[in-house]
Amino acid sequence: MNDTTVATKKAFPALLVLAGVGLAGLILVVFYFFVFVPMLAAAQEQITFNRMKKIAIAMHNYLDSNQVFPQAAVWDETGKPVRSWRATVSYVDESDLFKQYDRQQPWDSEANLQFAKETPLAFRSPQCDCSEGKTPFVVVVGPNTMFPADQQTKIRDCSDGKSNTLLLIADLENPVPWSEPKDLSLDDFLKRYSSQVSEQKPLYVAMVDAATIRIVKIEPKDLENLAVRNDGQNISFEGRSL
Repeated sequence: MNDTTVATKKAFPALLVLAGVGLAGLILVVFYFFVFVPMLAAAQEQITFNRMKKIAIAMHNYLDSNQVFPQAAVWDETGKPVRSWRATVSYVDESDLFKQYDRQQPWDSEANLQFAKETPLAFRSPQCDCSEGKTPFVVVVGPNTMFPADQQTKIRDCSDGKSNTLLLIADLENPVPWSEPKDLSLDDFLKRYSSQVSEQKPLYVAMVDAATIRIVKIEPKDLENLAVRNDGQNISFEGRSL
């Protein structure tokens, strides 16, 4: 047997090993992008919806105790917003951070600012940046939404029906400080999501009946009807409940 034959026989198993490693690597890449990544995204989305539903239920607990929904922001006598609905709805989170928050003081008082940089678990979403005390969960503020700037609403004010009216959204690309009385005006909501949903970016919502929905297509007029509680209009959109 000459040296060339021996070298060929030794090289053949090595090529098989390399081919096997390459195939295994390809399988792992395919698994990661086509199985693991979608599974992770679905799991993160479900966490977001679970927390939205918990917040919606907490708002209903507040309603049961007070006969009104919480106001988007509580104002002091000078007209300054001093507390967010997120801090008002004490039923939503049992963490020490949330319990220690002083609701008798403004959100930016020395006593409360120490809690502003850490988001309570109930207001976090794995789908967005919740560092530095941020949260994606906001309400839409406007005269005929569930959250007028200057008043609290009752269930009877939602004449369009609880399943047809928006309660809150997960504004994933624009999180706000959780304790700051900062939400989304109706005009900004319409500008932001009329274009976003048309670009196939979903809108995550909780309705007044606490149903959580992933909206993938909605016309601008229906988007406005969704946010308004008393316009008497039917709404149409494509999406699914979660």
